[in-house]
Amino acid sequence: MMSENKSYTVRKSKKYRNLCGAILAAALLLALGAANASADEVTPSTTTTNTTQVAPVNTTEKVEVSKDATFNTEVPTTTKLNEAVSNAKNAGVTVNETSATTVDSDKTAHSDYDKQAVAIDKATQDYQKATEAYNKEVEAYNKATDVATEGKGESQTTQDQGQYKTWQKVTVNNDGTFTSTHDLNDGVSSFAQGTLSGKINYTVANNGDGSEKITVSTVDLNSYNLNVTGPNTAVNKDIRYVAKSPDGTEWFAWSHNGLESKDNPINKSFELNQTFNVKAGEYTPWVNFLKIDDTWIEDTFGQLYFRIQNKNSAPTAPAVASVSWHKDNVKKPISVSKQVVDASGKDINNGTVQVGQEIAYVLNGARIENQSAEAIKKWKLIDYLDGEHDEYLGWEPIADSIKGVKYADGSAVTVDDIVKNANVTYNAENHKWELDLPQTFFAKLDRKSAFDLDVKLKAKRIASGDAYNDVVQVVNDKTVISKTVVTHTPKEEKPVAPSETKTPVVHTPETPQAPQEPAVTNHLPQTGDQNSSGILPLGVTLSLFGLVGAFVLRLKSKKD
Repeated sequence: MMSENKSYTVRKSKKYRNLCGAILAAALLLALGAANASADEVTPSTTTTNTTQVAPVNTTEKVEVSKDATFNTEVPTTTKLNEAVSNAKNAGVTVNETSATTVDSDKTAHSDYDKQAVAIDKATQDYQKATEAYNKEVEAYNKATDVATEGKGESQTTQDQGQYKTWQKVTVNNDGTFTSTHDLNDGVSSFAQGTLSGKINYTVANNGDGSEKITVSTVDLNSYNLNVTGPNTAVNKDIRYVAKSPDGTEWFAWSHNGLESKDNPINKSFELNQTFNVKAGEYTPWVNFLKIDDTWIEDTFGQLYFRIQNKNSAPTAPAVASVSWHKDNVKKPISVSKQVVDASGKDINNGTVQVGQEIAYVLNGARIENQSAEAIKKWKLIDYLDGEHDEYLGWEPIADSIKGVKYADGSAVTVDDIVKNANVTYNAENHKWELDLPQTFFAKLDRKSAFDLDVKLKAKRIASGDAYNDVVQVVNDKTVISKTVVTHTPKEEKPVAPSETKTPVVHTPETPQAPQEPAVTNHLPQTGDQNSSGILPLGVTLSLFGLVGAFVLRLKSKKD
């Protein structure tokens, strides 16, 4: 829009000099007063925010640019930590992954990973040593045949009470030898002891799990010895001692009067043939291996028993070791950059572009290393083109930028996938270009995969002048803006038409006239349009000043 310049003249005279001065003073005071009133109305804000308003070039729209734009990124674990965790699991250690922690840099994360690996390795090694010792104990346990034996005697009479009470003791040793000792009581005192000796033959085999197979094969009767220590005062001296196998077969019988000691060899064996499977710490049942008849004043009928205990002690397994580890996250800056290139791809920032030349603006989007710690929910690129100098020709993704971007199934993301999923708009009125990738697209990606996307905006230079451009990037709730690029287009020079030959003009000298004294008119300086916004009261004052000046001129002309 062309601006119209106007000027007003006020002639000075003694008559109107005071009036003009008053007008000028009033105008100045009014203007200053209006300026002060306007300044008083402004109240500075003291609110602190994490964003600042920035207007991209080529638009009056403002965006809230994040002061601390970061993306929470998982730092990949080191080989050392991965091996430590794997070895721990293989060793049977319980491995727990706890919540990730946030550190200040990749270096700090790697140091932390190494420390965790050392701790896990030590716990694994300690557990392996304890496990090895336990396995050796188990191996021995599964071969052990440790047993303990014991015996007892029972009687079916009341001979353990009253005047003729007697006693019987049975001892069975671990090697199977046994003795059965009893006394003889004539009603006055216990005057003699009889001892039956022999051996229970058995074998023990470990079943390979600590339990034992105990097989009792035979019973040997070696001898019966009578040891008389006092007189037998009983009238009835017909004493008979009988030893029988459990089935009632007599294997030893001896009649005597109890007056003298005697050793009686027996040297006989009989089969018992009983087998038992006994767990560690448990016993066989009580096994009856002899029946004893001792007939005299009162007949005494009793049985001899033994049992065998599996003395294997099951080793105690070491408590399963447990280790914990965690991943580290780093808040990495979100950054976006801008390039302007020619048809060959050469960077021409701050270079020259000719009218009609095709160029491209390269939007280097923010690279996100992975989505393991934070998911991408919003991803936008916004570019305001210089519509006065550039004509928008279209856009395309840059294939090299998405190399390595993968879906969760491992397949690669292609340029066609970007085009298919991206919502791209271009407003021809304000020249706003926008690309929006939805959250549904990012949900399909491998969360450990990096994401990067660069875009090329193609344009043609249509006018001379300086063309500026930048790009806005939005990732989730963070917004960043790139540095500005600029290219220069010179004005086209118009060809100069050749000058025509002019015919000399002969001037006739004029007759000199008497000089006239020119009328002296004093003018105020002309005022032109100002680029800064005007203050309304100042405009009113200047208008008033012009009207007064016109009025003075009119009075002067009438007077003349």
